[in-house]
Amino acid sequence: MQQVNDELQELADELMRKGEELEAEKESLRSRLSQLQEERASSESVEAPSAPSEELGELRSQNETLAMTNEDLSADNDILRAKVEELQAAATTSPSGALSPENDVALRAEVESLAATNEDLSADNDILRARVTKLEKDAAASISSAVAELEIKAVEEAAEAR
Repeated sequence: MQQVNDELQELADELMRKGEELEAEKESLRSRLSQLQEERASSESVEAPSAPSEELGELRSQNETLAMTNEDLSADNDILRAKVEELQAAATTSPSGALSPENDVALRAEVESLAATNEDLSADNDILRARVTKLEKDAAASISSAVAELEIKAVEEAAEAR
C-alpha cells in the first residue's frame, strides 16, 4: 500500500511541475502578447496608411480570443493545482498511512483525470503559441507595409518639393 501512496505522490508531484511549467509558458505568452500589442499600438499611431480595417479587426478578434483562452488556461491551472493539493492531502492524511481500496481507486481516477487536464492545457498552450506566431507575422507585415508606404510618401514629397 505504501508503494501505491508513493506512486500517487510521484504522479501528483509531476502534475504540479507540469502545471507550473504551463503557468510559466502562459506568462511568457502573455508577455509576448503585450509586446505585440505595444508594437501594434505604436505602428497605428504613425500617421500613415496601415493595414485595411478588416485585417485590423481580425487581429483584434484574435487578440480577444487569445485573452479569453489565457483566462481559461489560468482557471484550468487553478483547478489543477487545487486537485493536486487535495490528492496530496488525501494521500498523506490516512491514519494508518495506507489507503483503502476505494480511496486508491478514486485517487487513481483523479490522477488520470489530472493527466488528461494537463494534456488539454498543453494543447491549449500549443494553440496559444500558434496564435502568437500568427499575430507576430501579421504585425510584422502590417508594420512593414506602413513603413514602405511612409517611405514612398517621403520620396513622393521630396520629388514634389524639387
